[in-house]
Amino acid sequence: METKSKGRRKIKTGLSGLLFRRLKQIELLFMRKLNIKNLRCIGVVICLLILASGTYLVFRFSLGIFAPQNYFTAKELLQANKISIIQLGELSPNFYKKQQLAKSYGFELVAGGCEISTEIEVGIKQHNKLMMEELERKYGKGCWSMLKGKLDSIDAIVVQ
Repeated sequence: METKSKGRRKIKTGLSGLLFRRLKQIELLFMRKLNIKNLRCIGVVICLLILASGTYLVFRFSLGIFAPQNYFTAKELLQANKISIIQLGELSPNFYKKQQLAKSYGFELVAGGCEISTEIEVGIKQHNKLMMEELERKYGKGCWSMLKGKLDSIDAIVVQ
């Protein structure tokens, strides 16, 4: 490969020089078609897509907004004066007795299932949190921990 000096630039000759010049021509042609305004628009669109997908994922998996039971369904139930706590996990043999105890305190105990997605689990936790706050407002502070103790003591009874 030879190089010739032409002023301040060195021009490469041979096959590598030809390839280099051709790549430069393609780059200049490409840069003319994609001006700076187009690059900014593309960047903005990409940023908006990342922002939108991130927001969707936060709402779906962190807040449980798209789950069947969530904060908003809990608000609707509370407006209808219905309190329901959703129990996750496998049903205990004494679940019917737990439901009776819950009814005596004015709320409903609902089975949520044991194999559920993260999205549904987060939604149910949001639902239960709002319902527990309502129980504490209705019956006084520490009410839910007392009720939880009673519900857990029912599970301690061995079914014969």
